[in-house]
Amino acid sequence: MRGRGDAETRGRGQGENLSSSPFLPFSSSPLLPLSSSPPLPVSSAPPGNPPTAPGEKLPLGHDPVRFVSGVWEVTMHPERFGGRSHQLGVLLLAALPGLVTARRLRGLGTLLSVGLVYWVLWCLLRQNVRFLLPIVPLGVVGAVWCWIEMQRYPWAPRVAAGLTLALILAASSGLALARCQGRAAVALGFRSRAAYLEENEPTWPAAAAMNCTLAPGDHLLSEDIRAYYFNCRVTRDIVYRRRVPYDRQLTEPAELSRSLRKAGFTHLLLVENLNGRGIVFDSTLSRLADAQWKTPAGQSLMKEADYRFQDSDGALRHYRLVRLGE
Repeated sequence: MRGRGDAETRGRGQGENLSSSPFLPFSSSPLLPLSSSPPLPVSSAPPGNPPTAPGEKLPLGHDPVRFVSGVWEVTMHPERFGGRSHQLGVLLLAALPGLVTARRLRGLGTLLSVGLVYWVLWCLLRQNVRFLLPIVPLGVVGAVWCWIEMQRYPWAPRVAAGLTLALILAASSGLALARCQGRAAVALGFRSRAAYLEENEPTWPAAAAMNCTLAPGDHLLSEDIRAYYFNCRVTRDIVYRRRVPYDRQLTEPAELSRSLRKAGFTHLLLVENLNGRGIVFDSTLSRLADAQWKTPAGQSLMKEADYRFQDSDGALRHYRLVRLGE
């Protein structure tokens, strides 16, 4: 059951409202961007949302010289390419140059050629580290062959190269363990899953409350993009509002719950940023709900969860799970 909400969010967000281009999320153009496409005008951006600058998706630009130096940049500075959670590590960067002195291995040239073509396409399209993961196995073949060829080296360089690779692997493993330090207790069973999620997952308290009283057909309209733990259908409010501008169709605040209930929604997840830090979600639905609570019809908006959460991006957010009454 877990994960259906997140899939619903992604499906509605990309499939129905953004574009049918088969090159998403690489490019908004139906053609390969061998010549860069002009950015969308500001007027074409959704109301209340600033347009995304193309430069943010192309840190290397379309400069062939930077395509070469980009190998170093992607490896050593993956955070510039969306790699806070997806990193290639330095092992391939350290080992693959050894192919210059290695003997020819049948088929290796083909694999590396495929990897090179993929790299060029990656540079021309959306430059994000996670899209480079498919060529890692190809590079690993070359790295292993370099390791095998090292056995032909004289004793001193062979030992030096072996110690260098061992140091790289140890450092990479150490960094991974350090990053998982806060999750070791729950991974080893010393801490309960619910306690960990309550402390680290912003929407978990709301999801736990809703899942306890879940009924078939329940449908959540959420201002937050994180919906993995809701065991029901979930739709992003900002996506739904682009398709159905219900906020502009209301003639009075008291109509909100009745309008959304008629559209098939049973619950709302409202999110407000209290300190202005981090990501600020569109709070149109929160403002409409607050307006209805000030009317006699406010009793049809019943709170099932109300809490504050200090998020990892520094934002203090106020979450409210609301059931829509009849």
